[in-house]
Amino acid sequence: MSLLLASRGLRVAAIERDAEVYALPRAVMLDGEIVRALQPSGHAAAVDAMLQKIRPGDRAGFANSRREGFLVATVWISV
Repeated sequence: MSLLLASRGLRVAAIERDAEVYALPRAVMLDGEIVRALQPSGHAAAVDAMLQKIRPGDRAGFANSRREGFLVATVWISV
């Protein structure tokens, strides 16, 4: 959001609560809406290059701080 606002000419300060990088993954996927939101900032291609492409049979899910999984779903795609 900070990048998007800055690209529109606003002065922005992004402040993180924690000094260290969070050790566990937080995001499992980006959908088309998120990628479209990144496009005006000019970062969509760079983010896309870092992402692993979805493969047949891939699953998405969430885990708590003890790495216990919940809400796991199979992503159905056709290639």
